[in-house]
Amino acid sequence: AKKQLLIYLILNRLFILSFGTLIHKSVRDYDLSSSNSIFLKWDSIYFIDIAKNGYTFENELAFYPGFPILIRIVKKLMMLDVSYEFCSILINFVCYVDNCFILFDLTVAVGFSND
Repeated sequence: AKKQLLIYLILNRLFILSFGTLIHKSVRDYDLSSSNSIFLKWDSIYFIDIAKNGYTFENELAFYPGFPILIRIVKKLMMLDVSYEFCSILINFVCYVDNCFILFDLTVAVGFSND
């Protein structure tokens, strides 16, 4: 059952990324930030900037350092020259899958069938 769940989760993320890209290309963006990247919007701008440069502006203090530190660690651990955006998407995907498996195990533990 977990293998099937993993396949569904991967397909779900691929669908979300594809759908988001399609919408980004076909609909005028209402986020007027300076970024042209589909994935660098709203709070992610701050998280990526903190991961790259540390806390440089006072308004960045509203964002806890855990996610930017994790982005920086993953970027250093990967032996390829990948972007900070890619690392954040990878972390998001791994956390999403892990949380879904935890929820699945919890659901089975409280008595629901895993069939």
